[in-house]
Amino acid sequence: ALALVLKSGLCGKFKEWVTEDGSAAYCQSWRDGSEYTQYFTMQEAEKAGLTSKKGPWQEYPRRQLQMRARSWHLRDTYPDVLCGLGIAEEAIDYARAQQEQKLQQQESQATSVVHTSNTKYQNDIAVVQWKDATTTTTAPTSFGQQPHQDEKPDTEIRSLIIDRIHDAVPVLCRAWGIKYSADGTTTPEFYERWHDLTGGVIMDEMTDEQLQTLYEIVIETKNEQEVKELLGDESKA
Repeated sequence: ALALVLKSGLCGKFKEWVTEDGSAAYCQSWRDGSEYTQYFTMQEAEKAGLTSKKGPWQEYPRRQLQMRARSWHLRDTYPDVLCGLGIAEEAIDYARAQQEQKLQQQESQATSVVHTSNTKYQNDIAVVQWKDATTTTTAPTSFGQQPHQDEKPDTEIRSLIIDRIHDAVPVLCRAWGIKYSADGTTTPEFYERWHDLTGGVIMDEMTDEQLQTLYEIVIETKNEQEVKELLGDESKA
């Protein structure tokens, strides 16, 4: 979102800062000769329940304050530039809430599943069939556009695709020059690059075409140099 605003030519100056005590973050820019400032406080984050669970808000609170102040500022000051584009930092918070709700539902409705010896082969066939089906549909929707509920493929196949994309995180980290921790902890830099790539749309809300595009970029690009060429420049924009 910030890249779009800076490229639009409407932003005369851009400034961000966090107070020394880490209680608030500010985002400021000039448009058409006028100054606009937005802020987001730790008190607001606590009231919204953002800091109560383990995650980025506990690991990198100053960074999260900065990104939330930025998202509010960009959305309020440059709505004509963003054209409804989802803000990544808010989307990830929504995604966490949705995931927690789904986990609770799964725990209450858990059933046993019998796994056969050829599960991996069956999964691969399912992925191929899903990809073939998506190529016969209309042109893909942009990441910034929210899909309709009936555009989503089979839930079991979607879960498989999303799991494989998650498994490729170490490859993306290497391609982007970002340190990847052995315990799976991701850095703020990775969050920012990933959000730039997806436009703030979480994978559970992507259409068939959007998820297929992301899958092909992340999974099927075997050469790390190709990953840099496809994603690196765009993510830095």
